[in-house]
Order: sequence, then C-alpha cells, then structure tokens
Amino acid sequence: MASAGSVASSDAAEPPSVAALSSVAASPPATTGAPAAAASPLFSIRTAQQRDLAFLQLLCDEQGLAIIQSVADCRVAVNDEDEPVGFIHIET
Repeated sequence: MASAGSVASSDAAEPPSVAALSSVAASPPATTGAPAAAASPLFSIRTAQQRDLAFLQLLCDEQGLAIIQSVADCRVAVNDEDEPVGFIHIET
C-alpha cells in the first residue's frame, strides 16, 4: 500500500498536455465576491519586425548562437505590452 503523498509506478498518470497547461496558466485565480477578470495569455506569437532585431541578436549572443542578420523566418513571443520575451527562428 502506498503512503499518502507517494504514487506507485503503476498509478502514474500521463503528464498533462501543453494545451492543458496553457489553459490552466491563462486562467485567472478564483476569487470570492469579485467579478472574474478577463483571462490574459502569458505571451502571444507574432512575426518578428525590424525593431525586434536588436533583441534577437542579444539573445543569440548570450546563448552562443549564430547572430541573426534578418528578421525573415523569425517569430517572436511577446508579452501584453508587445515586448519580445523569446523567439523562434526557422532556417530553410
């Protein structure tokens, strides 16, 4: 018999999917007596713009990656203020 707080290997559940985690992360905390706030995603993805190039180059430099010369084929993750917080670069 497993003790409280432990899980036997045969009882282990599959990890939650990314979609499930995203919906939980975007959900506002439960409150009592207050109207529910509009859910806001942690970030959104958009096509990189020229103004994002300095951010992309800084991140590449910090991570030891090849410097990106152009925003072509790049997508950036941005917060609610449209500030980049990450990126995806697809080389073809």
